[in-house]
Amino acid sequence: MSEPPRDRVGEVIEGRYRITSRLGGGAAGSVYRADDLGGGPPVAIKVWNSSVVDSQAAGRFHRETKALRTLEHPNIVAIRDYGLTEGVPYLAMELLEGTPLENLLVERGALPPEVAITIVTQVLKALAYAHDRQVVHRDLKPDNVCLLPTRDGSIHVKLLDYGLAKFLAPQDDPVVGTLLTKRGTLVGTPLYMAPEQALGKAIDTRTDVYAVGCVLFEMLTGQPPFMAPNLTELLRAHLSQPVPRLSQVKPGLPASEALQTLLDRALAKQASARFADADAMLRAVTALPIRLPEAEPVTLQMTRRSQAPEAEPEAEPASASGRSRGSSHVVLWMMAATVCAAVWWFLR
Repeated sequence: MSEPPRDRVGEVIEGRYRITSRLGGGAAGSVYRADDLGGGPPVAIKVWNSSVVDSQAAGRFHRETKALRTLEHPNIVAIRDYGLTEGVPYLAMELLEGTPLENLLVERGALPPEVAITIVTQVLKALAYAHDRQVVHRDLKPDNVCLLPTRDGSIHVKLLDYGLAKFLAPQDDPVVGTLLTKRGTLVGTPLYMAPEQALGKAIDTRTDVYAVGCVLFEMLTGQPPFMAPNLTELLRAHLSQPVPRLSQVKPGLPASEALQTLLDRALAKQASARFADADAMLRAVTALPIRLPEAEPVTLQMTRRSQAPEAEPEAEPASASGRSRGSSHVVLWMMAATVCAAVWWFLR
């Protein structure tokens, strides 16, 4: 039986970050709020547990986090610093005060189409920026989309947790050539998992496109496109069930035909039939016959709180009658390896 995670509250990381509270965590590590003793703003710090890190993994972490730090975009959470503390990797990130899209969906259910399009447009802008730099997120879900209220009351989106990101650059690139995660491993969140991802096959930018399609469908209807009583059936649904009809799930939805055409392409079973990348999908979303507010900003009442990526989730069953959602506001990002391996083997 593995030892419980170390409580680091009160510790100082590398002489610079004083940990003040724990935001969440799991078997892989924990996320904390920390003060920057160098005078900078407070940060969210993810610290991996020593039990899941070896010397080779630590080396990959250093190389790939160096590359992830170059992802500077207004819709991507900023990585402030990274390094090793007592041989264990840590990552210091921008600390956000906002609400995960997940919580908004729990509280509100389906969102107005113009709100959903406003949110997905910003998500796609962030992904397009990353895709252009050969980085795939591969764990896009509502919990990884943070909504920040602005001074004028509109929504600003921040995409979180590139901790599962995969680099598509050539293997001889000295910075991003080595993958932190390897092909053949089932990584991601099942409700938003593309067929090729469910099978543990190679992924690319089109895998993110599929996840965006799932998230957009859920924003428009209040439920994910595919649900099932257990994990195996859920993955089978992604592999074989047709995309649900908006006209049946959400009758009367404005521009439902245009939205359905877009979702059918984003959620195509074969990656070759989807949008090539986030930029291509962004152009299609921009062309939708849905008028976004111009004079008045899109506003939502949101409870502000600290939001930071968490290290590992508890697996939640998907139900045919509804989706189980946690009340935790920290991001969940990794399934139990034994369950994933068993499902992948069964579905091969």
